[in-house]
Amino acid sequence: MLLKKGYKAETLNKGKSIALGAVLATTLMLSPAVLASDYAQSCSIDGSGIEQASKLVIGQKETFYSPAANLNFRSRIDTGATRTSIHATNIEIEDFSPDAEENIGKIVNFITANELGETVHMREKITHVRQIQNSLGSEMRYSIKLDLSLDDRTYSVEVNLKDRSLMSDKLLIGRNLLSCNYVVDVSKATVYGV
Repeated sequence: MLLKKGYKAETLNKGKSIALGAVLATTLMLSPAVLASDYAQSCSIDGSGIEQASKLVIGQKETFYSPAANLNFRSRIDTGATRTSIHATNIEIEDFSPDAEENIGKIVNFITANELGETVHMREKITHVRQIQNSLGSEMRYSIKLDLSLDDRTYSVEVNLKDRSLMSDKLLIGRNLLSCNYVVDVSKATVYGV
């Protein structure tokens, strides 16, 4: 259930009104697996809290820059993906625990590469562990917080780590970055260039 500005109350089948915010707050308290970060990011740039006037149009593929990796990534824009995903191999967690949840907050070391084969070792803090559903089934993935830039806009976004060796695009941009920021024009291969 997502809350939007302007929603006040929802009438339940017994004629009682209850604020949607109270329902969401109760749900969050009862279910620790449901976190605010599970929903699309707020409509702001750089965490400023200032709502954008309009969304930018992008194409099927765009080049996003990762300052932490100092690499440009030709990125596949995927409105069907809930979250953004980056290519990662040799994933090693410092002070690893077999219980995946216990690894949240620990440091993960991995190697990433862009489509040109430029590689870099990265060391980031694990922010989430998620069960990801895809066409092949489901798998557990670790996530980190990563800044990604397109044109003159930078976003801090949750990115999950996935071996994308067999995929031509090493960065997949999901709805957690697209929401509130972009409209995808599938008739265009790219707007900003790849």
